[in-house]
Amino acid sequence: MLGILTGLDNANTHPTLSQTNNRVALRILWPGHGSWTLTNALDTGGQQNPRTLAQIANQVANRIHEFYNEQRTVGGTEPDWNLAGIPFDSLYLVELRNVSAGSWQPVICRRV
Repeated sequence: MLGILTGLDNANTHPTLSQTNNRVALRILWPGHGSWTLTNALDTGGQQNPRTLAQIANQVANRIHEFYNEQRTVGGTEPDWNLAGIPFDSLYLVELRNVSAGSWQPVICRRV
């Protein structure tokens, strides 16, 4: 997932992630684990230096990697979703959803 952005449509566009802040929160919900939220997770660059979609996707991938590293040693309540048994390189960022003002949630799929 990290650094590989093949097939990203509109990679050079400048998405608006927040109308009021240069930094936004990222929330990950993984089956069997509690909600993982990182405030100020993504730097949008603001109006002066807006980030491209590719840059935002790369930031999201890095945050997902942080989540993965923190949570893979924590046993969850859903054995099939235990991160210790899921290789990181089998995870793909599919979408980034706005779940509330200034808060975004990645949609991640797994290649099996």
